[in-house]
Amino acid sequence: VVVVEVVVGMIVVVVVVAAAAAVVVVVIVVVVVVVVEVVVQAAAEVGSPANSSVGEVVFSANSGAKSKPKNSPLPKGNYS
Repeated sequence: VVVVEVVVGMIVVVVVVAAAAAVVVVVIVVVVVVVVEVVVQAAAEVGSPANSSVGEVVFSANSGAKSKPKNSPLPKGNYS
């Protein structure tokens, strides 16, 4: 009986740790996506060659991963 309780307890710990790790990964992904979008918008608004080229590379790499309409090319200044 004690062995069963220990095994069940270990399984519960593993599940909880896995769930916490999944939440952390999701939070990190969301933060990275938000930061990338802010950088891309800032680069598009600044319009200097260095920033816009970096922004375009990040933008093209990021638009492939997501299918949100926000990633469709917009005229400058129309970001909501």
